[in-house]
Amino acid sequence: MVKYFLKVFLALLLLTFFKNIAFAQIKLISPYNKEILEDNVVHFKWENTDPNTEYVYQHVLYINGKLTDTRLKTPIGSDEEYTRGLVDNRFYFWEIRYEPKDSFEGYYNHRTEAFAFGLNTEIPDSVMEMLDEYNNPPQEEESKEEENKEEEIEETEEEEEKIKEEEPPSTKEGPETISKGEEVEEEVEGINNPPPKTTEKIPIPIKSQPTLPTKPPVQEEDYNWNIKDSSVLGVSESKNEKEKDILCTFKYNKKDSSFEKLSCEKNKIEISKQELYPFLDEYSLYIEGKVARDVNIQVDSYYCVKDIFKPKTWFKCEEEFLGSEVITIRPHMFFRVNQNGLDVPVRSFSTNGDGFRLLAGYTRKNDNLKLTHTYRIINRKYNIFYDLETEISFNPKNFSDSDILTKESSSKPFIFPFNKIIGVTQWYGFTDYQSPHTGIDFGATKEKIVSVGDGEVVGKGWDNYYGECLSGGNFLKVKHSNGMYTTYFHLEEIYVNTGDLVKKGQVIGKSGNTGSWNCQKLAYHLHFETRLNSSQKSHTNPIPYIDVDWNKVLTLGAKYNPRRLSGENPHPGK
Repeated sequence: MVKYFLKVFLALLLLTFFKNIAFAQIKLISPYNKEILEDNVVHFKWENTDPNTEYVYQHVLYINGKLTDTRLKTPIGSDEEYTRGLVDNRFYFWEIRYEPKDSFEGYYNHRTEAFAFGLNTEIPDSVMEMLDEYNNPPQEEESKEEENKEEEIEETEEEEEKIKEEEPPSTKEGPETISKGEEVEEEVEGINNPPPKTTEKIPIPIKSQPTLPTKPPVQEEDYNWNIKDSSVLGVSESKNEKEKDILCTFKYNKKDSSFEKLSCEKNKIEISKQELYPFLDEYSLYIEGKVARDVNIQVDSYYCVKDIFKPKTWFKCEEEFLGSEVITIRPHMFFRVNQNGLDVPVRSFSTNGDGFRLLAGYTRKNDNLKLTHTYRIINRKYNIFYDLETEISFNPKNFSDSDILTKESSSKPFIFPFNKIIGVTQWYGFTDYQSPHTGIDFGATKEKIVSVGDGEVVGKGWDNYYGECLSGGNFLKVKHSNGMYTTYFHLEEIYVNTGDLVKKGQVIGKSGNTGSWNCQKLAYHLHFETRLNSSQKSHTNPIPYIDVDWNKVLTLGAKYNPRRLSGENPHPGK
């Protein structure tokens, strides 16, 4: 009976030692969990933490807010990113399913946890609870199945002892015990981590298990050695110029490829401009500043020694310091604006070197505003995935409505088509999408639209100029006193009729998602045109005629979709 308990104990011990050898974890990067997006074009990214294995992926998107069969499955191949357009004002779930490329037979037996994100909408707590249950399903049958495994081991105990008695003297019990432990590990792994159900049963390849070393297998070429300048604890005593500005220090365990954050400095964010612009009863926030794009991290490597012949290492390993490495990385970067615990959506964000510009809105109050900056630190070599957040409070300068307008442009005939600053998704001119694009597309979702000048409504209806599949949807056409015309397309609602006289700044409609391009919806936006006369062919760039500071009107989503910067952009690259 003593041998039985010893064998079970050894099997569990081996399971602990080799629990990470089957597959590396695929980590979801963006959109991150509970992220609120504003751009309908969503860029999905994930990461394979195992540099020695190439995987094939399947992108799974759950729609209608349900973690059921209402999903879209897209084979991706070996790429680790995917882009698709989605419907606004909804929340979604997504996950990645994967399989090693060399053993792929058409089935994806492994999946990541699922993340939730919203498009211009908050995610309810009830939805996050449902997501937690999906990611952590109850395993009620686990204890019963483990009991069955123990009974199977007990039933075969006598038979194994007979086999051992018949073995030649040169056969040792140690290898047989380890072999049996490996077999138990494979079965228990199947219980603890059941793969998704498939039509065929695909065996999971298990890498060969190395003999447990008594000393760490150190290889000099694996590390940047810094033994001379380091203490036995791995803390650098004499730092060179590069090491003086270390943002974070991490501890890396080579045995199980895990990391631990030891310390992080507070990130330095320099705010050079913070302005708050009022629009009716709301405010829009504009921020300019600097933040380092390249940072240094230090990784102190250790080897965790666990030896079955050393009882003190059974529950706590003995750490042996291997060396330190200072790495320069460019982390992913995110900004959030919040007020009294509530998010103020970031409408546009752009970077130029270490400089950044951010436009956020809208809020009905002008106090208690905070900016949260996040560095997402990722390093594959040391399996590091860590978010460093820095929060700062600020008191932006209040501007009146007249301060928003450019001072030298008083002769311009028209005002901005909204009562608030809204970014652009496509500029006028020969863009990467159209040749030419006859107006400016504003990323407006159900926003009130104003007449840019005094005039008469001379057109209202549904646009069929290029046919049913190339339609501008509901539109308005206004003739102004200077002889120019303006047009507004894709409207959801229209508040005036043909023949009505309208005043500059009068609300005339609401932006929408009507019409189509190649028989597909284009997402919510306003297509705005200025024309020299009534003819569509007389279209001209609206920028010289609109009395607004165009430096405040940024390109939405330009960071992930640089093609949006094309055309006659008044500030290229932003």
